[in-house]
Amino acid sequence: MPQKRSSGRITPTRGASVPIDTFTEKAILGMLFDAANEGASTVKPLVEYLRTHSFGDFRHREVFRAMQTALAAGQTCDLVSVNSELTKSKQLDAVGSIGYLTELAGNSLPRINFEQHARSLAKLESLRLAFEASNDLQRAISSGDQSKGVATMREVQQRLASHVALADGTHADNSIVSADPDSD
Repeated sequence: MPQKRSSGRITPTRGASVPIDTFTEKAILGMLFDAANEGASTVKPLVEYLRTHSFGDFRHREVFRAMQTALAAGQTCDLVSVNSELTKSKQLDAVGSIGYLTELAGNSLPRINFEQHARSLAKLESLRLAFEASNDLQRAISSGDQSKGVATMREVQQRLASHVALADGTHADNSIVSADPDSD
């Protein structure tokens, strides 16, 4: 298991070998809260850089999902709207209440760095997805069914190519969504 840095920036995930960059996740959410102060037209293009599963921390996925829901409902993704969405979905306590949302809103970095931070999250997401794909392949091989192993290997190869493209930011069509069964 990867070790936790003393600054708290990188946190290991139990049972997985890909860490979660909580510092970057908090900074991204803080930037989105900050952009919400300027209105939905400012925040929507930023939200489109990411997917819910770009966030490794469950709390951050739920906050981002609430932001997406608020935007889809024609609201902005400010503290009040996100708090309301999390309350409706009964996830507010799971993410740490309004206190945690306020903490996230205070973690904003200059938005000029948004794309760089979003790309970092995409790279970690691609690593997590590649790790899952390798586990799928390992299960198929250990099943003893050669045709299933070959089919899974081809599927994993396609998924890995999509993950690499996602991490490099070279796929505008976000083709990883169709390759990921848990896609948003």
